[in-house]
This record gives sequence, C-alpha cells and structure tokens, in this order.
Amino acid sequence: IGFSAHSEPMAIQMIQSGLVDTCMFPINFVSYHYGGVGQGVLDAAIAHGVGVIALKSGARGRLTTQSGDAVHVPQTFHHIPEWKRQEMIHYPVVTSPKYYTWYEPEDDPVELNKLVLWALNQKGVTAVLPPGTMDLLDRISDMVRGKSEVPVLSEEDVEGMKRRYE
Repeated sequence: IGFSAHSEPMAIQMIQSGLVDTCMFPINFVSYHYGGVGQGVLDAAIAHGVGVIALKSGARGRLTTQSGDAVHVPQTFHHIPEWKRQEMIHYPVVTSPKYYTWYEPEDDPVELNKLVLWALNQKGVTAVLPPGTMDLLDRISDMVRGKSEVPVLSEEDVEGMKRRYE
C-alpha cells in the first residue's frame, strides 16, 4: 500500500504512521538544493523501511503564469471539493506548453539524464517515474537500459548542475 504527496510534512506523517510501504514524492535536484524539499521524506522513509518513488526527477524548475499555460477552472466541479477549486483560482495551476507537465522539464538530453541519475542516486529512492511524455522518456531510457546498477553521478557533474539551475 502506498500514497502520493506533494506536501513534505504530510508525506512524513504518512510514512511514520506505519501503514504504508511506498511513497511517491517529488525528489528532484532543483527542489532539494534550492527549495529544501525532499531530505525529510527520504530520512523518514529510510527510518521506517518505506520505498520512495521519485516524482518529477527531470524537473529543471517551477512553471509560472508567465512560462506556462493556465489551466481552465470551471465554475463548479462534481468530483473536486470547492476549497480545491478556490485554491486553483487563487494559486493558478499552469502546465508546460510543450510537454503538458505540471513543472518545467529539462529538455537537454544530457542534462535530463543527470537530473534523473541524481534522483536515482539518493539513498532511499527505489525508482523514478518517467517524465510525462514519450519524447522525454526516450531521452533517458538508454541511460539505464541493460545496466544492473545505477551509474554514479560525479561530484563534477553535481557542481555543474548547481551552477546550471541556480
């Protein structure tokens, strides 16, 4: 049994409950290094023996109303509570105009591979979900195909990533 969350405190609480075996959570280089998000989930997961599936591992940043396409919010939802509709109005949801993702994915194939490798190299991460489109998935599949172990990311690569995404 598992769950998906985007709130770190909520994810940690679920992991600590002892009721789950797997957690899907955004574990990506940019959020970790520049938003301080992810380490708490990884620490809790390791402590409680919960596997982590990294979401948004290929993210290079957050979409804004200037860089993404706004999602239409209808007057009423039949399956979503009113508080969520209001949240979508007051904190606009946007998608990538190119990839239809909820984040800005890296589309340079070499850099995308580094982002995915970074996520796979985090202690506690057992898998990553592929990016939201086949085009991006094709760019990372050759990196791990046929390998029995995840390639290690060099410190030089990590330092280069810090410069690229700051």
